Amino acid sequence: MSIKTFWAILIKILGLLLILGALTVVPQWLYSIYSAYQTGDNQSFIILTSILIVVLFV
Repeated sequence: MSIKTFWAILIKILGLLLILGALTVVPQWLYSIYSAYQTGDNQSFIILTSILIVVLFV
């Protein structure tokens, strides 16, 4: 195995771990937005949704 192959495999593994980590974070964001919406806390709801929109588009 060459050095180039090692780094390619390592980067792919780190990418998969990053994607799997995102799968646990997204439901937490959605629950936070839903909780802010249910309690009627408009300021928190606006902040959370704007941060989510920025993260999705950047």
